[in-house]
Amino acid sequence: MKIALDVRIAQFLPYSYRGFGYVAKNLTKSLLEKHSGNHEFFIIGYNNFSNFSILNLEKYTILKPLSFIDSNIYFNFYRNFQFIESYLLKKTLEKNNVDILLTFSTGDSDFRIQKGNYKVIRVFFDMIPLIFEKQYLRSEKLKKKYLNYLQSFTDSNAILAISESAKNDLLSKIKFDRNKVFVAYPGVDVRFDKLEKSNIKKYGIEGKYILHLGGYDFRKNVKMILESYNKLDLDIKNNYKLILAGKIPTNDKIELDSIISKLNLKKNVIFAGFIDNKDLPNLYRNAALFVFPSLYEGFGLPVADAMRFGCPVVTSDNSSLKEIANIGAILVDPLDTDSIKNAMTKILSDSDLRNELIKKSHENVKRFTWDRAALKTIDIFANL
Repeated sequence: MKIALDVRIAQFLPYSYRGFGYVAKNLTKSLLEKHSGNHEFFIIGYNNFSNFSILNLEKYTILKPLSFIDSNIYFNFYRNFQFIESYLLKKTLEKNNVDILLTFSTGDSDFRIQKGNYKVIRVFFDMIPLIFEKQYLRSEKLKKKYLNYLQSFTDSNAILAISESAKNDLLSKIKFDRNKVFVAYPGVDVRFDKLEKSNIKKYGIEGKYILHLGGYDFRKNVKMILESYNKLDLDIKNNYKLILAGKIPTNDKIELDSIISKLNLKKNVIFAGFIDNKDLPNLYRNAALFVFPSLYEGFGLPVADAMRFGCPVVTSDNSSLKEIANIGAILVDPLDTDSIKNAMTKILSDSDLRNELIKKSHENVKRFTWDRAALKTIDIFANL
């Protein structure tokens, strides 16, 4: 088969290192590495492939419908030129006799695909904008555009969702054959395969700690983490710092500082900042537990990463999180501080429970590999 992999989303810097770009890059890499001997692959992109050092040039052909475009510049304008881009893409695909197009969408009013003499598989990540429409779709115009975007999935020959939860969310809003919506879980981060020596003390981290990592927008529910931590017994707070790792936008940092001050937790909370990839395994391994009471996730990669490195997990009983965590975590009500506090207390006070969670996590996380995702994707191609 002639298969085109549309990685344009991963060339937009705002998306490149988020879930969209992460999935596009790593699924593409695995498809090329494991299946290029049986199929002819094309990569759809813009001029600059600086984010794609993972790709082997001998295993694919680059197609550039907009050959003069630099994605770093075009990101700010692409919504205005979607019709032209989709037309040029269609012509490019048909000229090269492509059989199947796998496209990774931005998830925000992306209409850069037209029907043609090829089959289309769209990847669906989540329904965050609609679930939190007050935050993301603040006008009827924006909501209408997003609903039209969801309807564009009905033009697909098949849909690939990153979780059963995401699949069910999509099918609740569109009429589409459930048997043509498939689930392929993303893999845990391939960057962790080669572990390097690292020292997390440079982030101000010493002694025992509870860890949060994975974003700081309102969905991540960090305010509830702080309030739940504050409810822990005094001896636990004295023995376990709360580490908030990752880059935090200025406005969010100001809000968190205010909450920390009101709760009198300045001596207990450490902002570790951006963590180098080589330090992430030790950051997880040395944590007493990982707390992630998100309000909604399409997949919840930080949970899978924590499990991979033997860190007990407290996460939400909602969306994909209960599906991904499975039996390897304590599930909580993310809107109930007592629920979160009690779960953390159980893990910190019961070594048998902690060890049981770590054991179950190791088995659970085996479900999440890029080789599995690629094989599932190839099977979908073969059965269209």
